[in-house]
Amino acid sequence: GLINLLELLIIVIAYRSRRALASDEDERPWTRWVMLVLALAGLVWGASIWNFADDRNFVLYLFNLTVLACVAIIGIVLMSPFRINLVLFSSGTLLVPLLHLAFVPNPMTTPISIGLLIVLLLTIQYGSVAEKQLVELQSQYSTLQGQLAQLRSHGEQAQRTVQALQQRMAQAQGQ
Repeated sequence: GLINLLELLIIVIAYRSRRALASDEDERPWTRWVMLVLALAGLVWGASIWNFADDRNFVLYLFNLTVLACVAIIGIVLMSPFRINLVLFSSGTLLVPLLHLAFVPNPMTTPISIGLLIVLLLTIQYGSVAEKQLVELQSQYSTLQGQLAQLRSHGEQAQRTVQALQQRMAQAQGQ
C-alpha cells in the first residue's frame, strides 16, 4: 500500500513539474518533492527486507534481496538523467538491507553485504554513464535539429527559385 501511494505521488509530482516547465513556472519546488518521494520510495523498498526476512527460509530472504537489487538496477533506466534521484532511490533500496544485516546477522552476512555494496556502486556508476550518454545524445540532437532547419530553409529557397524559373519559362513560352 505505501509503495503504491509513493508511486502515485511520483506520477502526480512529475506531472506538476512538467506543467510548471511548460508554463515557465518555477519547477524547483516540484523537483525537490520528486527527490524526497524517490528517497522515501527507496527506503520503503529497502524496508521490505524487514517484512519478508524469515530465519527459517533463507531462499525467500535471498529472493527478496534479488528483487531489491533488480529494482535498484531498473532505476538506472528511469532515473539516469537525474543522478541525485538515482543515488537517493538506490541508496534507500540497498542500504536498508545492509542495516538489516548489521542487526540480524546470518552466515552469509559478509558476502551479501559486499554484493549489495557492489550493486549500489555499479548502479550509480552505470547511471552516471547513462546520464553522460543522454547529455551527449541531446547535444547531437540539437545539432542535427539546427542542421535540419538550415536544410529546410535551403530547400524552401530552392523551391521558390524553381517556381520563379518555371513562371519565367511559362511567360517566355506564352510570348
